[in-house]
Amino acid sequence: MSPSLPRAVPFSLPPPRRSRWRRARSTSSRAFLAEGFGRAGHRIVRHLFARSYAEYYRKISLRGLSSLQAISDDAFARGLAAFERHCRARSGGPIYEPVELFVFRRT
Repeated sequence: MSPSLPRAVPFSLPPPRRSRWRRARSTSSRAFLAEGFGRAGHRIVRHLFARSYAEYYRKISLRGLSSLQAISDDAFARGLAAFERHCRARSGGPIYEPVELFVFRRT
């Protein structure tokens, strides 16, 4: 089995941001239900994020993910240094990330 994104990545979102995302997920589901859709499924799928730890580090260092943009510059720099050590200590790949998949159907 190929590795998934490590749970101990040295970046963390401030708690208010995490709760906003949970509310957004709930709000999105309610919006579909209110428009006459029924929930047909929900699962976590594995998405290929990087083929190697070097590519993984490169992608994270670009700070293209909105969750990384929410972190202060100083905190990001500290986390990125720790993340670089984490990636250098590992070999192999690919690295997958869990992505939520919601499926709705017209009722």
